[in-house]
Amino acid sequence: MGLTDFRIVFDNPWATYSPGQTITGKIIVCVDAVKKIR
Repeated sequence: MGLTDFRIVFDNPWATYSPGQTITGKIIVCVDAVKKIR
């Protein structure tokens, strides 16, 4: 029960990133029940 999947998906997963560089993408969170999130 609880968290079933947590992934970070980058818009460009093949890039080499440098410190301070802006990275874009999505965070995918799957749960098996309704959760209150703040």
